[in-house]
Amino acid sequence: MVLFMETPRSPRLPLVPFVGACTLLFALHQLGLMVWGKTWWLLDSFLDPLLAVPVLVGLPAAVAGFLLRKTVPLPSYWIWAFALGLALHFECWIPTFDSRFTADPLDGIAYFLGAFGTNIALGNMLSLYSHSNSHESTR
Repeated sequence: MVLFMETPRSPRLPLVPFVGACTLLFALHQLGLMVWGKTWWLLDSFLDPLLAVPVLVGLPAAVAGFLLRKTVPLPSYWIWAFALGLALHFECWIPTFDSRFTADPLDGIAYFLGAFGTNIALGNMLSLYSHSNSHESTR
């Protein structure tokens, strides 16, 4: 007899390795630009927006979690709102007055993909399975 249904856990990446890998990729890309002066169109166009949310949100969360010795809760809606703010700021507003920036919808998608990865790393993704919080009645 089943009294309640167990909710499957959301997929979760370990936060520190995920954020560490994103930070390392970002740093290596910037170092490569400075040292070799080479540019790679795909990396230069989309890597920084893809890694922006994991680095800007995940790195402080990982450091705070390490210092406080507990998980720092960051709601999923906050991470999505942060990605939206970055996309609006860098892809809609700044290009209107600074010619060094171009409005690129694919960069906006990259910000949201980074937010998706950050939410998975924090365990914030909603379960794909439907479930009921009420107990089955037994007669």
